[in-house]
Amino acid sequence: MSLQAEARSETVGEPGPPAYWFYGDLVIVHLTGTQTDGRFTLTEWIQPAGEWTPLHVHRSADQTAYVLEGELTLHLPGRSVTAGPGECVHGPRNVPHAEQVTSAEPVRMVEFVSPAGFEEFVIAAGRPAAERTLPPPDLAPPDLHRLATLAAEHEIEVLGPPGATP
Repeated sequence: MSLQAEARSETVGEPGPPAYWFYGDLVIVHLTGTQTDGRFTLTEWIQPAGEWTPLHVHRSADQTAYVLEGELTLHLPGRSVTAGPGECVHGPRNVPHAEQVTSAEPVRMVEFVSPAGFEEFVIAAGRPAAERTLPPPDLAPPDLHRLATLAAEHEIEVLGPPGATP
């Protein structure tokens, strides 16, 4: 067996992985907990320029984003960290944070969440994307109360509205 074959992952994402419109974003679920034996989830995100997430905290998962295009700022208690293409930001579990797209264009990033399970929240709170683009502007705005309820079911606590910082 060649070294290359030995290094190859036993888990390969499905061709054309499922995509969801989630809170104004496009989320492509590349690897689920089922595919990684519960160890992690791997998703790809496109978020529109200027978007803020609600202030929130993941109670049981660590979250790392690798930025491919655009710029993302992670607001943490007492500091903010900005990442551009080729850079990472990390949000450890139990640390309140909010994300802000600070570039004039959308941000595109790959997100690694460990352990797995975050994809279940995206699937529950989102809707299948009709195409692999940001949701159309006439799509109904997200129901923040429903989002907070579903988040709590997935061990995510919403602490404040979009734009709030820790």
